[in-house]
Amino acid sequence: MKPVEPQYDVIRMLEVEFPDGENQEILQKPAPPVPPDTAESWELITGNSECKEVLRAFVTFPEPGRHILIYGPNRSGKTTMIHLALKAKFCENRAPDLNPCNNCPNCRRWNAGVDCRWRSLRNGHGQAFKYIAIDGSNPATYQEDVLCFYRDDFVPLIAYIDEASHPDFIKFMPRLIKPMTERPITLIVSGVRLRPRKDPITGMKLPGLSKDFVYRFSAITRTTAAAMPESLIWVRRMAAKFNVPADDETLSLLLDKAQMIPGQALRPIRKADLLRVPLTKELVENFRWEVD
Repeated sequence: MKPVEPQYDVIRMLEVEFPDGENQEILQKPAPPVPPDTAESWELITGNSECKEVLRAFVTFPEPGRHILIYGPNRSGKTTMIHLALKAKFCENRAPDLNPCNNCPNCRRWNAGVDCRWRSLRNGHGQAFKYIAIDGSNPATYQEDVLCFYRDDFVPLIAYIDEASHPDFIKFMPRLIKPMTERPITLIVSGVRLRPRKDPITGMKLPGLSKDFVYRFSAITRTTAAAMPESLIWVRRMAAKFNVPADDETLSLLLDKAQMIPGQALRPIRKADLLRVPLTKELVENFRWEVD
């Protein structure tokens, strides 16, 4: 255990854990590149105007207990947006436009990957936090002792819960209802659906989130696609980023095939990058959008 340097005006000190020494080495190296699960800035996120508005408010809101629920189809940008908001929240040198600096120790830890993110943190605004991440599809990550019994009022807990509509997490969900209103915690939750529905392929009934759980969220927003002009600007930027530029006719076809879902649109771009070939209409037409 290594104490954090006393460089912020907060009531008490935190201890930052470096269990294997590797995390400490991160701070001695050049900043890692921004990982695929996090955008570098808000300008790189297309559509989702209401989600961005809510998450940007979360970045600057000082008090715990304002829980946020974001839902929408797979690959619609939920994780990318939430990770960007969390990194901006913890950034020590956050810009006035609420973009993270991507270079301070906290940003470096975030960019170094998921194993380096769970810890106690301070940002550059005198705020202290404890952060944990929960994978709803993996009960081994639930950390019930932290989520349900956290009580440090000076260092509120921020917990990101992904895949909240997974059946395993839905069984665990009732245990969080009272802690959400009684403990110094903030939940940022994402999932593909709120209500139960039937899987169109298998016919299985997929469970939804309970109303008791949903009603405790201050903000509930659904991912939304951008209009074609904005989406075209975004996908053109992404194609250039992966060094597979294409004409607007090809990119418009790509967006149509992807149903304007950002993560879907990135798939053929990444394939062209992998194969080191141009992004062509033929590649887009022949891309395996659905698995047989």
